[in-house]
Amino acid sequence: MDYIFDNTIKVYDNGRERILRLLDSEYKEEAIILTVTICEVLLKDFCKTCKGVWIHHHYGAFTAGLPLKETREYKKKIRDYLTTLRSGAYDDFLKSYYVYRDVSVNADVDALNEILFEKNERINFQNLNDERGARKAYQFFFDIDLKENLNSDRRVSFEKWNQLAKLIRERHDIIHAGSGSTMTTDEIRDVISSLDYLKTFLVNKIGSYYSNQ
Repeated sequence: MDYIFDNTIKVYDNGRERILRLLDSEYKEEAIILTVTICEVLLKDFCKTCKGVWIHHHYGAFTAGLPLKETREYKKKIRDYLTTLRSGAYDDFLKSYYVYRDVSVNADVDALNEILFEKNERINFQNLNDERGARKAYQFFFDIDLKENLNSDRRVSFEKWNQLAKLIRERHDIIHAGSGSTMTTDEIRDVISSLDYLKTFLVNKIGSYYSNQ
């Protein structure tokens, strides 16, 4: 199933090479801006590309034909997640679901895709921690905690998560306040290494959901 991820990996790897060249020339601020961009692209593209295993992956089958108990469970997950997004997300989902319910193999997924990725940008993949951020999205879509998967050691992964959050804040200050970076080139390279680890983890983990269908 590697072909599913090919374009996402290609975009990430190309951006990574540019960042390393910037760091070699001590262009830290530019490297930080591009690092946040490839992080966002990595997380957003994985999410969109892998909609075939959204939510119901751990049931071992597509939602069509699931027993009533499991069907009720995943529909509650949809309701609860969209309610936390506010901005009318759940109401919009119900309207979209009405369109797809009799014409789609998986109306839930098609309706979610429409209201989260086609009509509105309700998820902010540059935001790691709030209700509309990347961590909550991955927990909802894939039952994956991003914070735990930037390193094989859980404690170290939490440290890497905080380091990534710091880099994202610095990107904001660089762009919006004209600030310089307080991070060293080695620290920025460390963030890149943790994103490399996350990329490999996502390929293996989400790929396993497809193989179990």
